[in-house]
This record gives sequence, C-alpha cells and structure tokens, in this order.
Amino acid sequence: MKTHTLTAGITTMLATILIGCGGEREEAFNPSEPEEIRDPVAVSFVYENSTTDRNNTGFPATDVDSRRIEIIRDLEDYEFLIDAYRDIDDFVVAPDFEAGQVILYDSGWFDDSECAQQLNLNRVRAFSITEDENVVEVVFNYRLSEADEDAICDDEIPFRTWEFHYVESRADLIVVEEVDGLSSDSASSSSSSSSSSRL
Repeated sequence: MKTHTLTAGITTMLATILIGCGGEREEAFNPSEPEEIRDPVAVSFVYENSTTDRNNTGFPATDVDSRRIEIIRDLEDYEFLIDAYRDIDDFVVAPDFEAGQVILYDSGWFDDSECAQQLNLNRVRAFSITEDENVVEVVFNYRLSEADEDAICDDEIPFRTWEFHYVESRADLIVVEEVDGLSSDSASSSSSSSSSSRL
C-alpha cells in the first residue's frame, strides 16, 4: 500500500511540474518552426513637398493622377525622380546608395475638403525579417479620416503630397501597407521592385 501511495504522489508531482513548465499545450510544439524575426531598420526622411494646383507645371511627375510607391536603388534613378518632384529652389543632399536605398511615396490627387474621406500617410517603418538580413519589410502606415457628414462643400479641394524616405539597408524590400483601425486582413503588399497603385 505504501508503494502505491508513494508512486501516485510522485506521478502527481511530475504532472504538476510539467504543467507549470508548459508541458500541457493547446497546440503541439514544433521545434522546426522558425521564430519570427523583426529587427528594426533605420528609416530617415529625405524630402517632402505638396501642391494644390493641378495645373502646376513645376512638378512634371504629378501629371498622372494615381498614387505611386517606388523603390530607388541607385543615384541615377534618384536624381531623375527628385528632379521631377522637388521645387527648383530646394537643395537636397543625395543619400548614400552604397549603404541603403530610397522609397518614394506620392499620394496622387485627392479631395482635401471635409466632405471627402481621406487616407493620409502616417509613418514609415522598416524591419529585417530574415536571419541573413537579405529581406526588409517596409511598412507604410496610413490614418483614415472619415468625411464630415455635416460639412458643406461646394467644390473639391485638390491636394497632393509626396515624400522620399531613406532605408538604411541594401536588402530586397517588401512594401506592406496598413491602415490604423482596420484588421491586418485588409493590408496589401507590393513586390520588392518598383510599384504603383491607387488607394
């Protein structure tokens, strides 16, 4: 009798230890599953500008209405695009393309009146997502502003903004777009080369 009591006591104690150490799981433990890697990568601001004049010929790149996101990996492409977007009087220092690359964000034309819903770029972050740091995810976070139902607007107010951001990495870039307040299922992503789409 004493032997059975001692064995039962040891079994109960071992079960308690295993549960306390995570021995009981809802999902089976798979040691081969890789741990998610999200190491921050530095992103710095290069240049921004905006216009409210659809007929403004000072910015030839704004002739097209649609939103644009483009990855720039060399100085030649950067100089071409920065010349198309910057004010002629603005001096912009070229970033170091040996250590990083640039992403252009162009909102495209939208109605800036209170009567229109707006999706505005809030912040840009980047994360290395592989062990060998050869893929970087760049996250464009947007803020959604609903239209004011009580506002009275006779005409739309055209507005367009653009920004250049420097990502301190030469890795392949994956662009992911997310909107505050919406589920992750609604996020979209674009390829690691240049991309252009409309919101």
